[in-house]
Amino acid sequence: MQTRCRMGYAIKQARGDYTLGPASFALSNEDSRDATLKSAALEDMEALAAEFGERVSLGAPKGKRIYYISMIENDTPLKLRAESGDADYFHSTALGKAMVAFKRGERANVHLKSRLTRFTEHTLTTRRQLDQALSLIRKYGFAIDREENELGCVCYAAPIFGWGDIPVAAISVSVPTER
Repeated sequence: MQTRCRMGYAIKQARGDYTLGPASFALSNEDSRDATLKSAALEDMEALAAEFGERVSLGAPKGKRIYYISMIENDTPLKLRAESGDADYFHSTALGKAMVAFKRGERANVHLKSRLTRFTEHTLTTRRQLDQALSLIRKYGFAIDREENELGCVCYAAPIFGWGDIPVAAISVSVPTER
């Protein structure tokens, strides 16, 4: 691992674990990056699915949308629109907000459309509302989508940080509103 760190393929974090370094992403295309993220997150996704018994999703940014890379369904799957390979907007999803909240400066704006589209009556549609939500996400370390993207579903998400503490993906747990 020391060699990988010196070459930029890994970074040793203060708490003793390792994250992917910039050299890893420089060598990969989107497909291999997604496969790497899916492989790295699978154990944690399975643990969350076992603990909560709910749908667990992994998402990563691509332009102005957050793409669902992988999903683990529970025994009684939620009837949601999103499936692996689909995409949603950052401002209306817990996955997207978890990532945007920790992007530095103008990098957050790269993922946000100038007009925040309304999907339900709960969707945040003003920049002021979104900025307030992002502030709370930074404070608590996780994001919540309270039926902002789809009625009947509440999602909780946390970012996955890569090199330089920049979010590279996010994991969410989706729960029916009645639960």
